[in-house]
Formats: sequence, C-alpha cells, structure tokens
Amino acid sequence: MKFIMKGVVFFFLLVLSSILIFALFPHGCSSDGTPKPKRQALAEKAAQEAREHDMRAADRDEIPSSGLSERMEEDANRAFQQVMNLPDNMIPTGTVMNLIKINRIEKDGGACTALVDVQQPLNYADIEEAGDSVFNNQCGSSQSLSLRFYLPGMNANDWAWATARYVDPASPSIDRNYLPILSPAVEADLPSDIHFFDVEIIGLTAENLAAIHTSYLTQGTRLEGVWRMRENGWILMITEKSGIYEEITLHPPRFDGSLQALSPTNSRHGRGFLIVGSGYGDRDTIDADGNLEQWDREGFVRTLYKMP
Repeated sequence: MKFIMKGVVFFFLLVLSSILIFALFPHGCSSDGTPKPKRQALAEKAAQEAREHDMRAADRDEIPSSGLSERMEEDANRAFQQVMNLPDNMIPTGTVMNLIKINRIEKDGGACTALVDVQQPLNYADIEEAGDSVFNNQCGSSQSLSLRFYLPGMNANDWAWATARYVDPASPSIDRNYLPILSPAVEADLPSDIHFFDVEIIGLTAENLAAIHTSYLTQGTRLEGVWRMRENGWILMITEKSGIYEEITLHPPRFDGSLQALSPTNSRHGRGFLIVGSGYGDRDTIDADGNLEQWDREGFVRTLYKMP
C-alpha cells in the first residue's frame, strides 16, 4: 500500500510539473533550451518588417498598388516561416550582454577591432547581437569592425574562440547563412542600426591552445602563418625551426595535428613551399595578402584565408 501511495504522489507531481511547464512555455522549448515564444516573437517581427517593406515599396511606385494586401500577406507568411524553420543556433537567446565583457577596443583609422571576453560559448545569433552592440556603442564612426571572442583562460594576444567581421550586405561574396534574421524582402530597405556580420566559430579553447604551443610552437620555432578551412574547420600552420619547414594541420574538435615536411621554392604567385613526398605535386603559396593558395599538378585548388 505504501508503494502505491508513493506512485500516486509521484504521478500527481509529474502532472503538476507538466502543467506548470506548459503554462510558462506554451509552445515548448527548442533543443538549446530557448523558449519557442522567443522564436515566434522574432518570426512575427520579421513578418511585420516584410509588410512594412511592401508598403514603402508601393509608396515609391516600385511595386503595383493593385493586389498589395495579398502580396503583403504572402511576403509576411514567407518571412514568418523562414524564422520558424531556422536552426536553434540562429535564434538569439537574449542573454548575450550578460555573458560578455569588452577587453579592449583598438582603432586604426577607419578600422575598429574589439577583443571580447565571454563566459561561455555563444551561438551565431548572440555573436551578431554582441557585434551590433559594439558597432552602435563603441565603433559607430568606424568604416569597418572586427570582433574576436575569447573563452575563460584564453589570452587576447592569441587566436580566438570565434570571430565576427562586419560586412556590407550588398556584397555578392558574403555567405548568406551567416546573416541576421531578416526576410530577403526587407534586406534592400534596412534600418540604419542593423549591421551584417560574417561569423566564424573556430572552437579553440585555452586547453587546445596550450597543447598546440607545447607540441608545435616550442622555443626557437618561427610561425610563417596560420590559415583556416571554413568548410571543415581545419587550421593549417606553417612553421620553421633551424631551417626545417613543416605544415601542421589541426583537426577540430580536439585540434590534434598531422605534420608534413615542406621544401621552400620560388613561385611567381608568392612565397612557395613544396609538400615533400607528395605524388600529386602539391604545393602551398602565400600570396601578397597573406592568404594561402594550394596548388597541385593540375593547377589551383583552393584559397585559405589567414586567421586574425
């Protein structure tokens, strides 16, 4: 009988907790714990922005006034669904300003660089929100802005956990997967306080960096450069010690490395290195901008951009 009573009490508490959770979050939570009402509020905002964009476009005679209400609702519904279908890491949590601290701001002419300490990893949308705040409050008069984010224990003079770079939304080369949550219908008619950021979450931690320095950057080692493959997150370093050159490829998430010997060579494209023992004629070239071009016997393969 005692076990039956315990079972009844447990069932009652389970039902009561379910009712409370539903009352607090009637639409549930997404996989990262973000209440879905937050997502819905953002979706409704995007829908309203789409309606307002269509109204302004009609006032400027850019779209016909006939059938305007139907078009407004079609664009609003499309914008709403876009946000509702976004992955969780593209939805801001609304808590980012409590998790960051500006370490320092560096200004050089029209360029502004912000070094930012973060208490824990952020998602893409939170990084964009932090960038927008820095742009508006500390770097508003700058023509460009880049941000570097550091987890606890990381040195601001070393590589960052994540980076964000302000980009012109009109640029055809930007990766649209890393833009803020906005309907394409309103991107041509943006408020002046909205900024676009190209975000890269590199994933390095203080422990990773300590291991990299211990294994590959010992005393007397000179670093030629560091680059990153965005498509898979690999980091590539070229080092020199006592006239011996090596290419080190670091693989996330542990960033353990694999080494290849290099032989310096002349190249019309820039400073060159042959991969020793490669049967495909693989070679690296550092171009005038410091980026790394990879080539083989058949020609150009890819460009890796230098890490800040």
